[in-house]
Amino acid sequence: MFRVLRPGKEVEEHALEAGFCTSTHYEISGGLMGNVVATR
Repeated sequence: MFRVLRPGKEVEEHALEAGFCTSTHYEISGGLMGNVVATR
């Protein structure tokens, strides 16, 4: 089972909870998809 995450802050918060130091979400395709850049 999986869950679809809302783009933006929710995805960034999950990355931070997973142990990353920084996290930024970039929308692509008019908000239909996105890219998360996270660093440790």
